[in-house]
Amino acid sequence: QLGVAVGTLRKALASLEQDGVLERRQGSGTYVRSAPSGSVYHFLRLERAESPLAGLPSAEILDITPAQDPACAQRLTLPAATPLWRIRRLRSLDATVVAAEEIWLAQARAPDLAQQTLHDSLYWFYQHTLQLRIAHVEDHIDVGAMPDWGPPCGPCGRVVRIAHDDNHCPAETSTTWFDPQQARYVARWQG
Repeated sequence: QLGVAVGTLRKALASLEQDGVLERRQGSGTYVRSAPSGSVYHFLRLERAESPLAGLPSAEILDITPAQDPACAQRLTLPAATPLWRIRRLRSLDATVVAAEEIWLAQARAPDLAQQTLHDSLYWFYQHTLQLRIAHVEDHIDVGAMPDWGPPCGPCGRVVRIAHDDNHCPAETSTTWFDPQQARYVARWQG
């Protein structure tokens, strides 16, 4: 009906299942997951500003660079001279760039990090490639200025995150600058 090949449709459904958006039940069908907490985007807190719906997330990697950053190493409770990976990327919701993101990960956790192996969800990549599951995150939110490699905007929201593994050890730290005209930070709790 839409002129899409069956093989393309199968690949799209498999990708959505891998991302935790869909759930396939043998003999029953394919369902949209009702509990986003099982999704690889469970910790994504950005939503489109003009819509109550989160928007379909994606990421464009700008660069992956081996570097040292004493402040980031400290957030990860590592010595200041620890070799780290710095990943810079642009985050989009529904194909609209809404944020710039800089992620820091110890090189010891991923000695051979390569752009072509990364997934839009780094947490999915960590879990399935590095056997590193992010169990909880701590976000600190304030206002900042978008870095020169990010999308143009005036003052923006800034989220500094420390992501912890199953052993409660800091595993990754990141800073996300988001355009408040395009996105908002949302946290929801259930009682």
